[in-house]
This record gives sequence, structure tokens and C-alpha cells, in this order.
Amino acid sequence: MAGISKKTIRTKKGTVIKYTISYYDIFGIQHTSGIYDTKKEAKKDINKYNNKEKTSDNITFGQIIECFMEKVNKKYSKSTKEEYQRFIDNHLYKFYDIKYKNLNAIIFQKVFDDIEKETPFTAYNMLKFCKAAVNYCMSPKINLIGYNIFKDIEPIILPESKKQNLTLQDALKLMKTCTVYDNLFFPILFSFILNGMREGELFALTLNDINFSNGTIRINKQFTGNEYKEKTKTDKSNRYIFMFPIYILFLDIYLPTLDKKSNLVFPNSQGGYLHASNLRQRHWQKLLLKCGYDKDYTSLHKLRAFFIDLMFYLGVPGKFTQGQVGHAKYETTYNTYASNNASIIDASIAQVSKGMGLDFADKRFNESDLKKSFINILESYIINNPKILNKTKELKKVKTFFGKKCEQNVSKNEIKQKDKIIKFPKRCQEL
Repeated sequence: MAGISKKTIRTKKGTVIKYTISYYDIFGIQHTSGIYDTKKEAKKDINKYNNKEKTSDNITFGQIIECFMEKVNKKYSKSTKEEYQRFIDNHLYKFYDIKYKNLNAIIFQKVFDDIEKETPFTAYNMLKFCKAAVNYCMSPKINLIGYNIFKDIEPIILPESKKQNLTLQDALKLMKTCTVYDNLFFPILFSFILNGMREGELFALTLNDINFSNGTIRINKQFTGNEYKEKTKTDKSNRYIFMFPIYILFLDIYLPTLDKKSNLVFPNSQGGYLHASNLRQRHWQKLLLKCGYDKDYTSLHKLRAFFIDLMFYLGVPGKFTQGQVGHAKYETTYNTYASNNASIIDASIAQVSKGMGLDFADKRFNESDLKKSFINILESYIINNPKILNKTKELKKVKTFFGKKCEQNVSKNEIKQKDKIIKFPKRCQEL
């Protein structure tokens, strides 16, 4: 309720006592209004402010949305703000002046049903937005209302995604083909597959983020929606990724080829940030077609899912995988991203068979084959990249899980390319 407070005012003639009305608006923020000579005068106006008390009877749906949008404008990305504003402008504005207590799930159900028929993803995301807005106003900090009517809306059924999770054989085929036909894109593809980073995290990566001494990559920023952000998608996404030896070997080969003018690890041709849409159209979709897949067979984001599948395939503990990809909850890693594809099934059967002492398990695609495949892919990348051939002397000595000797298909540490013979330096020979 609104109340009356004394206010001491200093004047040239001394101090005088005045009265003012204090009240809380619907967002829980305290205000004062008016200066009155007597308490009796203030009492006459106090009822004007009682209707601003934070009770659900006085709150409109628009006030709830605007309360939540204040938070959105401070903390959310530009693309998210724009999406939420479209929900308001196209669908929710008509309910703005209606008191929340007069609304119910039946009223909104038809709205969501109509949208779902045309664009189910819009309906799905708008329902999430409405639930989040009301939940925010129900939180102890705001405490405006007591019940979320959007919980009673029927769940939006999304069409099944046609994008496929890659099998191990798919990924190896894409990488090998990429080294021959698009070695400019290969470093990005290889990094997605071996790190599980989000697109925006990879695009914002700088040379300062790579620490060879402890084998980590720092993830603390992103370039997404054509916007650079000094923060990650979530707090948990702010992390350090542990580099695998094969990836350290790759960086040792790749980094010397970069233009010194840019500090980005994966810059565009002008040294600036990569744009996801350009990358898909100019490289990713063309690579899929070159490998015999439909251009919509899978997505760049699915490479993040493949990384998780690869970790499961290799028997890596789930908690480690969760930390690598930056998920707050293990359920997201396990249920949303991981898939029970052919590679996982084969590996599982082989693991059980090996434990039972069955010989046929050894005939399946095993760890040794995987090692050779990755080494052969890097070998192909080197052969088909003139920049690297000119920089081989700058390769650092690194240890890999392949042992002291590199299992490359190289005769006497030489690679024949057309009429040229390229010699690997001793540091590379001893990998």
C-alpha cells in the first residue's frame, strides 16, 4: 500500500516539515510523489497511488512482457532481442492492455494453434518466451503474480529435423575430401570435429587464447549474429578446452601459414571475422555435394553433435565431454546432442565382444584404424596446401598419441607430389 512520509526541507528561514506519498510500482521499485503542507492534504491523494500497488489484479499482460524485456535488453543477444520483439509486434501486442488476471490458457491456445499450422518453430519459441516472461515476474525478486497460465498450453510438436548426425565414416570422408578440394575450409572443419565448439566461439578465437604449455584453448567470447560479444552463450560456456595431441599437431602445421596482420585463428580473406551464412554457402554445402550428400543432409552445428558422439565412441567419460562443449547440464550433452548411430553401435558391440574374447570384434573399425585415418587426413592436407609445403621447416616438435614414430604412409620421410619431393624435417619425422 501507499504511505505518507515526513520530509524535512531546509529553507533560508530554517527547516520546515512537509509530507510526501511513497508507493511501489508493479515492478517493486519505490517512488515518492508530491509535496504537501499537511498530512491531511496528503491523505486526500493517497488513493491515487494505491492502484499502483504490486498486486496481480492491476497488472496487464503488457506490463509483464515489458518487465521481462528490460532484462532481455540488458543481457540477451541482439538476435534474441529482435526475435522477441517480432513476437510482440506480430502476435502479442493485441493482449497488451488486458489485465493478466482476465487471461487464461484457452484464450492463448487458439493463438498458438493458428501459428503452429503455419510456422511451428515460431509457435514453439514464442511459447518459450511467454513462459519465461511470466516465470520471471513470478520469481521472488519480482513477485508480481502467482501462476503461469502458459504452463497449461498444449506442447508445440516440432517436425522432425531432416539434418542427420554424422557417423565416423561420414566425418572421415568429409575431412579427406576437404583436404583435396577445399583446403581453405579444412582447418575450420577439423577444429569443429575435434573441439566441439559453437560456431561463434570458433570465429572469435584469437592466437592469445591458445596455450601450448598447458594444452588448452580459452573460450570466453563469441562472434554470432554478425556481432562480437565479450561473453559466451551461457556462464558455463566460459571455459578452457583441452587440446588433443592430434589437434596440437594440426595447429603446429596450420598456424605458421596465417597472415601476421590478424590475431584471429580463423580469419576471413580480409583478416576479419567469418560469417556463418557465407561459410555454409561457399564451403560447407559445396563439400556435402562433393561427397555425394544432399546439401541439407546435415548442418555445421551437427559437427558439435558429432564431437560428442566421437567422445562416446572412444569411451571418454561423459563429464569430460560435458566440460569440453560447455553444457551446464549433462542431460543436454547426453540426450539432446548424442545419438545412437551406426558408429556408436559398432563400437559398443566391439567393446562387449572384446571383453568376451570374441575374435570378430577385431575386424571392426578399431582405434588403430582411427589413428591412421587422422594422420592420413593431415598428410593429405599438407600435400594439397602449398602454403604449408613452404612452411614445413617451421613445424614444432610435438608429442602425439601415435607414439614416437608417425604412422604416415611416407617412404623414407618423403612425399612425392607430381615431380617434386618434399622432405619432412626431423622434428616432424620423430612424432
